Amino acid sequence: MFISISISFSDGDFYSKASLKSEKEEYFVMSSFSIISYIRSLGRFAAVAIIAMGTNASAGIIVDITDDGDDLVVNVSGSFNYGTFSSFTAPGTTLGMVGMQNPLQYIVSNNLQGIPITEGVRDVSNWSGMFFGSATSGNQIMPLTSITGETFGGWRLDSGSFIVPKNYVSGTVWESSARVVGPITLKPASGSYATFTMNETGDTFTMRYNSSFTPGGEVPEPSSALVVGILGIVGYAGNRRRRRRLSVA
Repeated sequence: MFISISISFSDGDFYSKASLKSEKEEYFVMSSFSIISYIRSLGRFAAVAIIAMGTNASAGIIVDITDDGDDLVVNVSGSFNYGTFSSFTAPGTTLGMVGMQNPLQYIVSNNLQGIPITEGVRDVSNWSGMFFGSATSGNQIMPLTSITGETFGGWRLDSGSFIVPKNYVSGTVWESSARVVGPITLKPASGSYATFTMNETGDTFTMRYNSSFTPGGEVPEPSSALVVGILGIVGYAGNRRRRRRLSVA
């Protein structure tokens, strides 16, 4: 009698545990499937948001000046939408690079036109000092050498206007590089940068020296924040899935 009851209880206990384990496994499989489907959907949504982030952001030109031994290396990249500004023919300016608060320039051609300073916001408050002299130039206008990819002519920002090449089409991508042969006798403070922001389009021109400053880079755009939020949800779902796996085990 005792043995019979014991066996009956053990069978029932085994059945209950087996049933419970089976139910947990089934629930885990269904939950895992749901989570995987959910993560895939979020992944597709994140991809769309990233594309939107790339297409909706304001554009800009960056003239990036860095040290390379005694020389300076200049890399220009980006695009600039200038809208319907009141253009005027700009006077010719000496070819070369100038780095001081007035003016800032990177010029390889005199085929230029100007955007009146009233069409945008000029900010040189973060540019400190100037470039002066080199092995090939005794003044602040330093000749550019080893120019590659240059098809437009250069840029100049002074107190009266922002000068652009006449043959530059609004929104066109620009990639080029050049070098200033040193040694340079005087340099601005490392980290200096200056900007011009077009009122109509919000696009920016930035000239920077040993700086990583990018206009608008401090505050994430709504689409950027959205992607970060999505990644957080995906991480939460992954952790939840791991916890359920451990509970079943």
